[in-house]
Amino acid sequence: MKSQQTEVQLLHSEDKEVQEELFSEGLRWKTQVQQLMANNKVLEDISKGKKRAQASSAKGRPTERPRWRR
Repeated sequence: MKSQQTEVQLLHSEDKEVQEELFSEGLRWKTQVQQLMANNKVLEDISKGKKRAQASSAKGRPTERPRWRR
């Protein structure tokens, strides 16, 4: 009975180690994903800015005239 109990305790402690390892691995992945999402957001904002600039120039609005022409 005693050996069975120690075996269960060993399994339990191994299980805890595995859980902690998986948890830290999960956290690492989570932070990587968050970083990638933030980078993606920045890239989207940049491309939106470029699209906006293209859209305004495509509308044929007169560009700002230099002051000396006024």
